[in-house]
Amino acid sequence: MKSYILLLGLFSLSCSQYQGGDSPETNGRCPNMSANLVAYDFTGRDLSGCDFSGVNLSKANFSDAILRQTIFDQANLSESTFANNDAFEASFKGSFFRSATISQGNWVRADFTGAELSNLVWSGSTIEASNFQETQGSNVRFEDVTIIRSHFGDSAFSYTKFVRGVIQESYFNHTSENKGLAQVSFEETRLHRVTFEGAVSSGLNFTNNSQFSFVDFKAANLSASNFSSVSGANIRFDQGAITSSQFTGVNLNSSPIEPIVQASLEEEQQFWSIPESFEGLSFNQTTLSNTQFASSIMHGASFQKTVGSIHFRSSDISSSIFSEAELPLSTFSEGANLTNVQFNQADLSQSHFIGSIFNGTSFLGSQLKDARFSDIVGSQAGDAATGVLFQESPMDGVNFHRVKFSGLVFENVIELKGHIYSSEMVNSQFNNLSDSVINVFSSDLSLSSFFNSSLNFHAIKKSNFSNMTSDGFSFNNTKPWEENQFQIMIDHGNFSGAVLKGGVADQFYQWIFGVQSCTASNKALTPYGRLRHPQGANAPWKFSESILSPAAIDNLNLMQIQATCGNYQCVKNGSNLNCSVIP
Repeated sequence: MKSYILLLGLFSLSCSQYQGGDSPETNGRCPNMSANLVAYDFTGRDLSGCDFSGVNLSKANFSDAILRQTIFDQANLSESTFANNDAFEASFKGSFFRSATISQGNWVRADFTGAELSNLVWSGSTIEASNFQETQGSNVRFEDVTIIRSHFGDSAFSYTKFVRGVIQESYFNHTSENKGLAQVSFEETRLHRVTFEGAVSSGLNFTNNSQFSFVDFKAANLSASNFSSVSGANIRFDQGAITSSQFTGVNLNSSPIEPIVQASLEEEQQFWSIPESFEGLSFNQTTLSNTQFASSIMHGASFQKTVGSIHFRSSDISSSIFSEAELPLSTFSEGANLTNVQFNQADLSQSHFIGSIFNGTSFLGSQLKDARFSDIVGSQAGDAATGVLFQESPMDGVNFHRVKFSGLVFENVIELKGHIYSSEMVNSQFNNLSDSVINVFSSDLSLSSFFNSSLNFHAIKKSNFSNMTSDGFSFNNTKPWEENQFQIMIDHGNFSGAVLKGGVADQFYQWIFGVQSCTASNKALTPYGRLRHPQGANAPWKFSESILSPAAIDNLNLMQIQATCGNYQCVKNGSNLNCSVIP
């Protein structure tokens, strides 16, 4: 009988926690929570379902422990060690992980809501469908960690690094000004279907060969951020702001990255909302201020209603579209490839295009006030840029310096006022221009063009007007030569095959003969007065080896004029100016 009572007592002890003494040991899985568990070694223990809420577990060792549905809410886990754990649905709400170490293991559906992670090292683990909402993280290092379908909502991480890891189908979002990512780095990290919706960040860094695919920065506010040596495709910045940031050496034109890992959970709760597909790099209603794109590849990018100032240096943005973008004071320089780029209704006032590559580049209805174009070339070094279109664009104060164009078209351009010098424009068209004044055409300018407009030229040197046709060609606001104010100069001009109709005779011949090294004699008056020369009517006109053969000029209201230009003799007879070589 006594033996039976003893056995019953032992059985009863095995089914309840031991309440006495200082030892946490029990005959069940869970320890005595009233005991001192600081620095306790739980190595290899099955702690499934145990409740450590509010317990001081600092410096505790949970290596190889099973933590399935274990509760650590509000627990102190400072300097604790977790290694190779099965932490399925473990709860760490409001817990403290200061200076803790986590390695290996599977953290599936774990909940870190409101937890504090500081000076934490987390390596070689898989985190899946876990919740990090309102988590505070400082000086955390995630190294070789795979994060899948996890939610970092309204979290606040600072000086945190994700190194050589994977982040897939996860969500970073911020709805509070007190939350955000400050000095957070993603190094050599692969991001697939990740959303940074409303993310607020200062010093966000994606560097060292990180890879993106289907990454969405919706309404993100990024300042002083760095995208360096990043590759990928299908990236979207929508209704956000990027200020004083760097996109250096990025290749955002590669093929989309395939899903990195396959989810192991079925019917998983969705914390995120990631679109099925993007179309390349997209900036939609995004504020870009002092943002640098240097030595980057972003073929086919879309800039829709983008605002700010951007600087493309040595970057390939070919086939990109800038639609209704407001980008004054922007720079496209040092070989920036603008082949087939479309600027539609864009504001590019005071922008600089220096050493850029133009081919099939178009400016449709874009504002170019005080813009500067220098050293523009084609796709091959030394080639002229071809098929460039300025259409319906205000171009007041535009400066073209040392540019090479072939097949340039100015069409329905208003306020075409500015300077073109040391440039070449071959086989170009100036159609239906309004209120246009182009000053100082000089030094190797080439214009084999069709003119249908009213222009006012001041100085033209080494120019090619062969096969040029104009209906109503005239010069506005020219001043009398007697004022000793030089208006029109043509030096080494070529007018072979030119047909000019309906112009103003007196002004036209001031244009033609106000040049060097040629003599002319006026033989008749015109309704607009006789040809005048600043040094008097009998002074020699200078043509300086210009070519005018053959040329037909109609309706210029001038009876006769004769000029001898080197080996050429030009005679105006009726409506024609015929120039021939003197034997």
